[in-house]
Amino acid sequence: MNTTLTKSLITLTVLIAAAVFSLAGPVMEKNVAPVPVAECNWTGFYIGLNGGVGWQQSRFTNNDDAGYESYIFGGASTTTWDNVDYLAGGQVGFNYQWQDLVLGIEADADYSGNTINKTRRYGAESPESWHWDDVARIDFQGSVRARLGISFNNNRGLIYGTGGAAFVHGDWQSNDHYYTAYYSGSYDEYWTGEDWRWGLIAGFGMEYKLNCRWSVKAEALYTWLAEDTVGPSYVGSSVSSFYVGRYTFADEFYSARFGINYSFGSFGH
Repeated sequence: MNTTLTKSLITLTVLIAAAVFSLAGPVMEKNVAPVPVAECNWTGFYIGLNGGVGWQQSRFTNNDDAGYESYIFGGASTTTWDNVDYLAGGQVGFNYQWQDLVLGIEADADYSGNTINKTRRYGAESPESWHWDDVARIDFQGSVRARLGISFNNNRGLIYGTGGAAFVHGDWQSNDHYYTAYYSGSYDEYWTGEDWRWGLIAGFGMEYKLNCRWSVKAEALYTWLAEDTVGPSYVGSSVSSFYVGRYTFADEFYSARFGINYSFGSFGH
């Protein structure tokens, strides 16, 4: 009898202990503090790489409205060429976020493969020895731009507009070749533009955070370069001042770029 009672008490004790632990388990879990999650935002310095395509549109304007070419070929004329090629480079910048508003400044530099090298004749009836050689090549371009954006999706996404100053390096030329057997002479005249050009740039883009450090972006930009009007850099010995005119180089550049950025956070934090 005592043995039976002892067994019953042990069994009851085990059941009560099991019930207590089963009830206490959830209560203990509720009292455990959650692990803090780091909050990402756009404030801080960043650096990155970009690449894409650029569409260059160049206009060559002959401003000779009083000389021989005006008399023979109808005066001032404009010829437009375009070309699409790749570009690649990098950027560095700083953002400051206030609520959902993100203000920033960015500087970028890209290598461009855009080259225009075209030959055009004076007219459909002119011989092949009467022609122009036009060159417009951009091998380097950069900009310093302000950025204004709105963050979304708990600071993971950013839509922004951007604008500022642009600068490019390249080569602009227009070479006039005219030979006539009647006068037994060859008339050559070259115009060479400045190798550094300045202008304005504007566009829009979107950036998305993969985590608090890395983000990817896509943007579309338009660059306008100030016109460059120059006199001839070379005049052949057979050409008198009567033939000398001025030339204007004017360019626009459209680009679509994709990139990746690494953020250092807010002042090193």
